[in-house]
Amino acid sequence: MIDSDKLLIDAELAFNLPDPTPRLLELIHAMPTLSTINAIAIMYIDHANQFPSQVDKLVGALANLKTSKITFNADARHDKPTQLSISQALESELHSLFSSDLGCAEDGSVTSSNGHLSSSLLAAKTVKISLCLPSLVSGQVDWDLNYDNPENGRFDVATHQVRVLSACLLLSICGSHLLGQFNFDPSDILTTLERIKNVGVVKDPHGQQLLEVCN
Repeated sequence: MIDSDKLLIDAELAFNLPDPTPRLLELIHAMPTLSTINAIAIMYIDHANQFPSQVDKLVGALANLKTSKITFNADARHDKPTQLSISQALESELHSLFSSDLGCAEDGSVTSSNGHLSSSLLAAKTVKISLCLPSLVSGQVDWDLNYDNPENGRFDVATHQVRVLSACLLLSICGSHLLGQFNFDPSDILTTLERIKNVGVVKDPHGQQLLEVCN
């Protein structure tokens, strides 16, 4: 039986190291299951939320895992060993986790501890190393910028600002990777950003600078 709590603890300890890559590879080879990859993906996002300044270290560690291949043992999702690259397995797990995290924008504070902003930062950098599908991020940009669409739910003014800044982070870091994706029309994006700027949704001075960069 797989001890999921132990996997999470081991993954967390790995990400606490100056270079997590060797320890992460040890974990995967010691227990080559998709549950191990899931634990790594969970702690990857969780660690970034706790320590946003370490995002580049975390992304670098996963980038180093990309070229390794391994035959994953059977688990609840597979009835026989499956030959997958670590990259394929990580992309699948991260897509599910980011889909959930990026959908939550309940904190209206513009701070490094805002989970929605740190998840957006991490997702954008993960797209750049091809471990997150651009379609997930392009959809998030569309959702965040069109915050006043009734179909997207109702949020207070502070949360509107966070959603706009989330989209700006995604655009400024990995915008070129989103070209050609569904719901991503650069001219429409620019028009929407200009409207947002004119309405004055973004009040935070640093946020205004970020918005200006994207316009």
